[in-house]
Amino acid sequence: MSHSGSKCMYLWRSGWFSVILFLTACSSTPTVQPIAQGSATHWQGRLALKVEGPSAQAWTAFFELDGTPERGSLVLSSLFETRLAKMQWDPHSASLQTPSETLQFSSLEAMAAHHTPSPIPIAALFSWLQGQRVDVKGWEVSMDQLQQGRLTALQRGPDSALMELKIILER
Repeated sequence: MSHSGSKCMYLWRSGWFSVILFLTACSSTPTVQPIAQGSATHWQGRLALKVEGPSAQAWTAFFELDGTPERGSLVLSSLFETRLAKMQWDPHSASLQTPSETLQFSSLEAMAAHHTPSPIPIAALFSWLQGQRVDVKGWEVSMDQLQQGRLTALQRGPDSALMELKIILER
């Protein structure tokens, strides 16, 4: 693998989780409501994560998110429908499976903090996707277009790095 190829692979591995939280633009998006499944929910669509600042990154993926902050799974796929990662969590552990490895964590929060400049507020993300405004220190969320299937969250880090998460939901 060339030097630029190994650098790309390193950047992909170091930022895979960031992809989970951000989206790419769609030409059209349907009006979407979460699909209720008992006390759990299911969402799918596209997400994009952009980090500006000293460690700039940008990621885009298709996603399927099932469950709750306590127990669930997230599958990320490339735009070519290749599985990039599968994350699963419960109250006692979390795991990340990629085509090349499986990593274990003590919690969903630990897994989220492992690959992003600052932890992504997973519990709040579930609330935001359900249309519930939950304040999280350092995060600004825009749910103005949630009825059209769009969610945006911004966080400015202590080093002035800006993280932007965009999600476009599909049926």
